[in-house]
Amino acid sequence: EVVEFFDAWLAEAQLRVEVIGSAGAHCTPTLFRRAVSNLLSNAIKYTPKGGTISILLDEVDGFARVSVSNPGLRVNEEVRRRMFDRFFRADPARDRVGESHGLGLAIVRAIAQMHSGHVFAQDTADGIRIGISIRRSQPLG
Repeated sequence: EVVEFFDAWLAEAQLRVEVIGSAGAHCTPTLFRRAVSNLLSNAIKYTPKGGTISILLDEVDGFARVSVSNPGLRVNEEVRRRMFDRFFRADPARDRVGESHGLGLAIVRAIAQMHSGHVFAQDTADGIRIGISIRRSQPLG
C-alpha cells in the first residue's frame, strides 16, 4: 500500500522500489504505514535519479523489521546516531522554508517505541539502510 501511494513521486523521480521478504507483527496499521511512509519518503529524497530503493522485510530475534535502503547517500556515525532526534537535520542548508521540519524519522522512532521496538541506521556497500523493528508478539492496548 505504501509503495503504491508513492507511485507518482517515484515515477517523477525516475526511481524503482523493490520489496523483498515478509514479516508479521501486532501493530497499529495506520501508525505502521506512517512509519514506512516516512522511511520511504526520505529514501526518495536522497536516491539519485534512476536508482532503486529496496524495502526489506524480515524477522530477527522476535522482532519484525522493515528497512529501507537507498544508494548514494552515506552518512557518518554521528549523523546516524542523531538522525532520529526531533528537528535534527544533517545538512543545515535544508533549513529553508518549505523543506521538511526534521520530524519524519523522530516520528518513526516514536512509533517503534509505542510498539516496544526500536529504530536503526546502518551503512551498506552502496548507501544506507534505515529501519524500524517491532516486537512480533506485543499485542496493543
